[in-house]
Amino acid sequence: MSRGVAPVPDGSVGHGRPRYDDSQLQVYGSAIDADTGELSYLAVLVDGVASMLRDAAGQVAAARQALAGSTVWAPATGRPAQTACHLGQLDVLGVARHAADVADRLRAAANAYAEAEAAARDTCVLRVPRTSGITQPALLRGLPLLGLTGLSMLVRGQWTPSDPQFGYFLEEVSWTLTGGDLYPDWAPKAEDRTQLLATVASGLVTSNITIKRGFTPTGVEIERMWRGYDLSSGGAGPVNVHGAADVGDLNAGMADLYYGLGVPAGTIRLDRVTGANGEVFWQVYIPGTDTQVELGERETLGPVGAAIANDVPQDWATNLQVFTGQENPVQNGVVDALAAAGVGAREPVLLAGHSQGAMVAMAVAASPLVQQRYDIRSVATFGGPVGHMRTPEGVATLNIEHVDDLTSGLENTPNPVEPNRTTVRRDIAASDDPADAGVHSVAQAHNLPAYQRTSEMIDSSDQGPITSWRAQSADVLAGDTATVESYYYVLRRERWRQ
Repeated sequence: MSRGVAPVPDGSVGHGRPRYDDSQLQVYGSAIDADTGELSYLAVLVDGVASMLRDAAGQVAAARQALAGSTVWAPATGRPAQTACHLGQLDVLGVARHAADVADRLRAAANAYAEAEAAARDTCVLRVPRTSGITQPALLRGLPLLGLTGLSMLVRGQWTPSDPQFGYFLEEVSWTLTGGDLYPDWAPKAEDRTQLLATVASGLVTSNITIKRGFTPTGVEIERMWRGYDLSSGGAGPVNVHGAADVGDLNAGMADLYYGLGVPAGTIRLDRVTGANGEVFWQVYIPGTDTQVELGERETLGPVGAAIANDVPQDWATNLQVFTGQENPVQNGVVDALAAAGVGAREPVLLAGHSQGAMVAMAVAASPLVQQRYDIRSVATFGGPVGHMRTPEGVATLNIEHVDDLTSGLENTPNPVEPNRTTVRRDIAASDDPADAGVHSVAQAHNLPAYQRTSEMIDSSDQGPITSWRAQSADVLAGDTATVESYYYVLRRERWRQ
């Protein structure tokens, strides 16, 4: 685990923003040169070298004994030969001991790094041990924690619990509703009750709401919005006129799709960036949940059903689908947009997502079909529950979360520590930034303005895992002389054909 403890020197970052102190950031992940698995593997290899050297020393000792038997016949040459063998044996044994010491140090480094990372991950989840063989009512287990949570909220000055606390409560509800200790071990997903409950809920929503409202479960239609920004509605035009150069730019680019730029709900954006040397790469922005409650002429399910599954596919039905690893319309829409925009197989792609879009970005990047067709180089997520999602192979992954943001803690599962995955967390309640003083609830902690401040701290940081992600993502981050062509695609759920 890497922790910032001192201010970063002043200077500009990205497109001219000031530097920030990164000491508020909790960073864990594996930098390029700190892969615990690789360290352990190297230790095994070095152990093998030490063993071979010891065998070689034994062979030299055997040669010395053979010489001893013939030295009486040729003492002038035999004694020097024995001495040379003895010195050679000592040298080889010395190298063997040194190799064994290196192997021990490699193992110690791997263990120390793993322990530090485990300690960091433990701050992201909450566990209360269950007594084996005894069914424990969730109420009895939850009441003491509820009191402690309330005290924690009071001390923190927050109106909502931290994401580990909320994730635990969700896990307890899932445990109770899926049968608790009485649920059979052979049942699907029996070890992860939250995932099991979400899968069941997704099936019920699909059959009772999505299909009844006339939508296909996973189909999507995309339409390119040729007019771009609707400046007549108060929009100020694109923020990243040269493309995103850093995490702060990615967050600001995501905000373009949320706040008053005249783009319809359900819009994603693909930026085709051309660098100073003519190289082409893509930056894809995927926003989060956007519920619509407009009722149709024959609406029978009321506003709740309309909010759960509606024309805009970034709805709660999709949240359940992508959370449980199912095919979903938003993920399909992003893949269709990559093809419609003409993204080349050798043109590097960065995916950025917020909330639901964070899960979608991770799912798209991990899709074998997408990896066969496109060069997904990097992923950056903001405020998404992605701890249970696998790290896309060969993709530099940066997950940004707030301790105060309940959304990022829904899965109550720590993000994996892997060579190409970095997690950055910040506790807004502990921040001394005046701009954070007004953040008291999950909604405020989940919104992009708070993540913008965290992003700028990340851009000012030189902590190892962050610089590792930055280095791996260099081919999909823009410079000040880059040019951008933006492609806006509006996603709509596909309806059953009559």
